Amino acid sequence: MPNAYQKRLASRKALQHERASRLQQERWLEVLSHCNRYEAAYLSVSGRLLNVRYHKGWYLVRDKRYREADLDEMSKQLEAQKHLQLEKEYES
Repeated sequence: MPNAYQKRLASRKALQHERASRLQQERWLEVLSHCNRYEAAYLSVSGRLLNVRYHKGWYLVRDKRYREADLDEMSKQLEAQKHLQLEKEYES
């Protein structure tokens, strides 16, 4: 039969595990949103599908590795390029 200290310790460990898993899930949702944003921007500009993967802090696009800030910048550039394409189509 566990004493009061062991019960508190087990409860604290369970809360820490729950908090860590919740934070990990939130991080994965954030990672997926970055991947999806770049994939959607690439598809809208080139018309081809692209698979972006994530591994240990790196986003893998084809054979190159990028950090999150770099991938966001690349997404912004593709979105701006798509915007320019739409403007040209609208003008013609």
